[in-house]
Amino acid sequence: MKNTSLFTVYRGNKVSYTLNSSNKVSQVTIATQTTTLLSDDIINMTVVSAAPIDFQINDYTYVFDKIYKLNSIPSVNKEGGSKFTYTVKFESLQYDLLKCTYLLPQNQENANIKGDYLITDLKGFLGTIITNTQRVFGDKWKLGECPENTEYKNLAYDGQNCLQVLQNLCNEYSTEFEIEYNKDLCTINIKQIVGSTYPFTFEYGKAGGLYSLARNNTTNKSLVTRLFVYGGSNNLSTKYRQTKLCLPGKNKIKSFLEKEEVVNKFGIIENVINFDDIYPSRTGKVTSLGEKYYQFIDKDMFNLNEKDENGTKWLIEGVNAKIHFQTGNLAGYEFDIHSFDENKKTFTIIPFDDERGLRLPNETNPAFQIIPDDTYVLLNINLPQSYIDDAEERLLQKGEKYYKQNSQPYVEYALSIDPLFLKKREGKGAITNFFQAGDLIKIKDNDIGVDKSIRINSLTRDLINPYKYELTISDTVETNIITNILENVIKNDSIIKVNNLNDPARIRRNWRDTEELKGLIFDTEGNYYTEKIAPGSIDTMMLSVGAKSMQFDLINTLFEANYQGNCNVIKVSGGNLVHYAVAKDVKFWNLGTVTTNLNNNNAYYIYARCEKMGSNGLIIFSQDQLKADNDSNYYHFVVGVLNSVQDNVRAISLTYGSTTINGKFIRTGKITSSDGSSFVDLDNNHIKFGDNNACIEWNKNNDRKLVIKGSIVQSPSGDENVIGVFRGKYDNSKKYYVGDEVTYLGSSFRMINDASAGNTPTNKTFWTVISKSGEDGPKGEKGLDGKDGKDGKDGGAGPSLVFRGEYKDHTIYRGTPKIVEVVKFQGQYYITNIDAGEFENIWPLATHKWSPFGANFESVATNTLLAENANIGDWIIKNGKITSQNTTSKGDPKAQLNGVNGGIRFKNDAKIYTEQNATEDTINEINISSELGEIYVSNNKRHATTIGSQGITINRAGKTVYKTNYGAEFKAALIVEGNGSMDQRFWNQWGICGLYASAQNYSNDPSPSWGAYINVLKAMGLYLSTTLLNGSVYLTKNSSFVLSTNKDDRIYLPNKPQDGQLIVIRSESALCSVYGNGYKILSIVKNRGLVDVISVIGNSAILIYAFSKWIQII
Repeated sequence: MKNTSLFTVYRGNKVSYTLNSSNKVSQVTIATQTTTLLSDDIINMTVVSAAPIDFQINDYTYVFDKIYKLNSIPSVNKEGGSKFTYTVKFESLQYDLLKCTYLLPQNQENANIKGDYLITDLKGFLGTIITNTQRVFGDKWKLGECPENTEYKNLAYDGQNCLQVLQNLCNEYSTEFEIEYNKDLCTINIKQIVGSTYPFTFEYGKAGGLYSLARNNTTNKSLVTRLFVYGGSNNLSTKYRQTKLCLPGKNKIKSFLEKEEVVNKFGIIENVINFDDIYPSRTGKVTSLGEKYYQFIDKDMFNLNEKDENGTKWLIEGVNAKIHFQTGNLAGYEFDIHSFDENKKTFTIIPFDDERGLRLPNETNPAFQIIPDDTYVLLNINLPQSYIDDAEERLLQKGEKYYKQNSQPYVEYALSIDPLFLKKREGKGAITNFFQAGDLIKIKDNDIGVDKSIRINSLTRDLINPYKYELTISDTVETNIITNILENVIKNDSIIKVNNLNDPARIRRNWRDTEELKGLIFDTEGNYYTEKIAPGSIDTMMLSVGAKSMQFDLINTLFEANYQGNCNVIKVSGGNLVHYAVAKDVKFWNLGTVTTNLNNNNAYYIYARCEKMGSNGLIIFSQDQLKADNDSNYYHFVVGVLNSVQDNVRAISLTYGSTTINGKFIRTGKITSSDGSSFVDLDNNHIKFGDNNACIEWNKNNDRKLVIKGSIVQSPSGDENVIGVFRGKYDNSKKYYVGDEVTYLGSSFRMINDASAGNTPTNKTFWTVISKSGEDGPKGEKGLDGKDGKDGKDGGAGPSLVFRGEYKDHTIYRGTPKIVEVVKFQGQYYITNIDAGEFENIWPLATHKWSPFGANFESVATNTLLAENANIGDWIIKNGKITSQNTTSKGDPKAQLNGVNGGIRFKNDAKIYTEQNATEDTINEINISSELGEIYVSNNKRHATTIGSQGITINRAGKTVYKTNYGAEFKAALIVEGNGSMDQRFWNQWGICGLYASAQNYSNDPSPSWGAYINVLKAMGLYLSTTLLNGSVYLTKNSSFVLSTNKDDRIYLPNKPQDGQLIVIRSESALCSVYGNGYKILSIVKNRGLVDVISVIGNSAILIYAFSKWIQII
């Protein structure tokens, strides 16, 4: 174990310097290790030295064999000529992941991946993290333990840092990470829970001097003693006792868990938990592929088409069954099932085009195809009872786990342990790491009924006295402070960014910062009386605040104080400075992006140092007072003051611009409250009054909208209510709030009491009806046509219109007198204003750039129709389909063109004749599917004909062939009449037939093949092939009748006969020999038996091949 007491610092592979030097030149006075579960892991030191210390980035030290690196230059406070006090922060190697950007791999295997998302499992995402670390650190990072067979998900992390992605993945998959550090290798391990259990019970109020256990916080916020547990609604039939999965043997009212001892202690506290991901499911596997790219085989699949007396057992009438792939190239995608062949166990799914225009599955690209061993689940079907029982058992187990965690109050304790208590528990000559973040400690607190193991959420360890720990023990794991800061940087687009400002202390700090600012004000131009005045009152005609050099604006410049949690680091992101008074014309400077490390905790001036002869500038920080125009090369414009550190936080006070006050008006840039929550930003046309819970705000996102949050209206009666917000169609997975309004089953509802997700609007405890759906009224009479209006004057040529599809950020749009553009945004169409110019990243809701563009007369008149649910001549255009409004007697449209699946469907009422020579009503249907390559003709009597690339199928004999004189009638499924006109002279070359059928099996080991297979044959006339023999002949499968006329004629039967082949032989000569060609012949000639050859003398023989031999019938 490395010697921590000396605090040796390394650079490369060599010792660079020792902070606890033997000659007392430098001494570590404070050294603490702070570790938080899934969060911070740092060493903070205070070092006092008689000489400067050469700290450099990437220097590192060992603390109990664990490496901690220096990622920022320490701050130093110089006191006299021989005393330097350094504040040093070393960080564990997990912070190296901050230096790696998470980018999707673009190798050959997945080169067709587009966008910022990746579909894979937990191990796949972590592998991508490792790949990104290799780009920065080579082979110094690897993946260790990781759960197998996790869910495939579609997650977008592109552009974030790898540490942030690692933390997000743990949250997404309910896991935790730990990092093992060796000299040259860091291993990321993913576990369900990290840490171990400490073998000692700490009791609240019974310390006995060995330890101090203080209860910091107790909350019953999530306490529940009666827990209603429900699962998902997928794959539940109408016969199931509820619409959602319930606990085994219980209905909705009884589907709860409770324990008598918990209820006796805390009373009945009800809550509901919905595990929508638990439902009856069968995980199937692709065992082989089908004939088409959208077909696959699961040899273990049960008969999905099975029926009983009530119809289909597993398929739900009127609902599209779906397949959801869990693994493989199509993991995460769902497809409608077109059909299932129970004999071949083959699924046929319906392909679709995704948002990239990519066909899934893809016929040509292997990266988006079904492959063997892919797993999937079926959705929107009924499942056998065994699957329902399994799902209910899984729901019970998950519910019991949740109940166990939440049937005691959430608590947080601070545990301080006497160092002697720990020192006596280890061996001599060693320092034991007794605790790690994530460890479980047994806590007993009889006052509030807590007796359970609680996790160490964070710990602070004194490295000078390594037995001195301070532990924070909590039921919950807090979010990483690093991630919080990074996410706030991304989400906050205001000009000033100050992290870690706690609301209770903000006003006090703001007052202090103002006092400090007054003390730092100086004359930047040499034109002002510099002494401060403090009169009781001022009478004046006009008051002007702000020097000439301060008349400028900053555009798109972002200040991030307390950068990454360090109060002495500030980052400034680019932008522009526009000055209105320094020259005759307005001047512009481009500002660079820079990160600055400050040397001490005192206040700094913020200057914009801008070239006098150029257009470049930089934000700098200095404790010197710089005049605006004293430098021959640069202007130094005062931007404001970076206040000194208080509560480990800095604030920023901006001073540029001007404020003018006279008897009539006040002209200024921004007016703000003491805590900054309310303000009037006049420069940016942004107003806010209130806080994040309830406020009124205008133009927050430059969208010219007024937002009222948490508002209440009052009638003259004094009754109050919230303002309703329409949330659209009810979604069972969403959380709704009091005042939310939804539509459900044709009616409108409003939430009146808070409830968890899953409480449908029919629940009167939480919802009330606003308007109820009524019956359709009678159709009104057609009105008279109006008179034609007068023709208007011809207008000038308008701008051309271009449809750009779905709106996208980072895309340039145009609105000019020559061209305007239309986009679709949140289900509506918008057109650029004619004076909008070129712009990007402005949503179509902003009316200064966009206007609504609907399916109205003006849009149609431009020869462009962009509409959803458009009605044109009784044809509805919607969702990629054109549907006729003329319907059958059952209400189905008579015609539909489906542009999504490439199909056409026709339906109409009709009459058919029955076998009893009567008629009955039916509905005929013709369905043309380019996807399946079929034409399907049917009626609702289940009479059907399929014509496709694989063949023709007819299941009904309904066409009349002919009627006899005595009234009998013959019907057929297929009628072929080969009518024609052909002379006899063409007989040897041509002929006419009603039906020609041929078959050929090209296999090396062929099975039988026939031109036609007829179960029962009725022939009005029979014609056979004939062969006239003169010498020898080898018969084939096409041979039927052979006539022998010469002596010693030889007939060789077919080489590979098929069962049932019949051959007739007539001999007019003295002798004709028939050879079996290797097969035995059973002759009826007396005493012959099985032979290879028989003789036919002056008569006939009929042979049939059966049971692997030729049999002579006659």
